[in-house]
Amino acid sequence: MWLALLQALLEHTQTPPTSKQALQVYWDVNISGDKCSLQSLQDQVRHCRIRLTCCSKKKGEKPKQFKLHIMLSAQLQTAQITWNSQVVGTVHQAVCESLHAVGGKFKPGGPPRGGLERETEKLFGKIGVQKGPTEMAVDRDEEASQF
Repeated sequence: MWLALLQALLEHTQTPPTSKQALQVYWDVNISGDKCSLQSLQDQVRHCRIRLTCCSKKKGEKPKQFKLHIMLSAQLQTAQITWNSQVVGTVHQAVCESLHAVGGKFKPGGPPRGGLERETEKLFGKIGVQKGPTEMAVDRDEEASQF
């Protein structure tokens, strides 16, 4: 998914030139040739998923909106990319600017909860464990026999 996204942004005509340069340098240094391995991609891109968020119920009509979740490593968020002795930004900046230029909306936040996390949260709710801002708290009014 990550490679397809990069390739699409590099080929899109509305991608800003500085973002395109940054993405091309990243592609040439990290992905092209024998440099790319599954492990190195997993180290750089923690999460990358696209899904349909809404569409018309009419048959044959194309989806109108997609949600793209990306979680990059700290290295891709902060490491500056240079091209011709000029700093052109980070991969994170280049991807965000490119997606914005082609009509995307940036909504920062964590990745979505997984199925196991949602199920665990339901079970904790049934036994009186509530998620606090930084830690889990147990409702002391519940009887231990309910566990």
